[in-house]
Amino acid sequence: LGRFEEALAKAETAEALLRELAARQPDAHSTGWALALGNLAEIAIRAERAAVALAPAAQAVDLLSAAESRLPEVGLDRRGWSRRVLAEALLEAGEVARALAEARRAHALLLRVAATRPGYIADHLAKACRTLARCLAKSGAAAEGGEVLVRGIGGLAPYFAARPRALHEVMRDLADELRVLEPERLADVPAEVLARLEALGKA
Repeated sequence: LGRFEEALAKAETAEALLRELAARQPDAHSTGWALALGNLAEIAIRAERAAVALAPAAQAVDLLSAAESRLPEVGLDRRGWSRRVLAEALLEAGEVARALAEARRAHALLLRVAATRPGYIADHLAKACRTLARCLAKSGAAAEGGEVLVRGIGGLAPYFAARPRALHEVMRDLADELRVLEPERLADVPAEVLARLEALGKA
């Protein structure tokens, strides 16, 4: 956890700086502050500090929603990312119903981005699929979670073929989650994806 604690300290410093800037010039710096809050929350989750993550994750969602409410199609990727981080924080805090609601929103937002900009946010969409699947499993809907993972892996397969090393970690995480939730559904994953994951794992 040492490197995460160091990263968390840096993220806290960045958030404090951007908070001050946003207080002075909200129009110019509110989005930057929201991104800093989301980064802080995500690092806190990785550092197993879910209690620290919850408040900044929720504030990031609020800030991004307010800043982009006038242009609903702008910043969908940022809003999807922030809601995925909030869903993870809520899940770690044991608030499963709220986590599932946010995970569904995050997934839907990022699917909208993927529909118009294919491959642009492949890594973020993969993480959103995994978060949604985990929330579904905790809600007693592991079969639906497995379906989300199978569809996610299949949809991302062309981008994984084009950028195997860049997407290796997130695709591996999706496959590993599927092995836990619905191992029999691995038969529905494209064989070339599993072969590529195995080859990269040996590299």
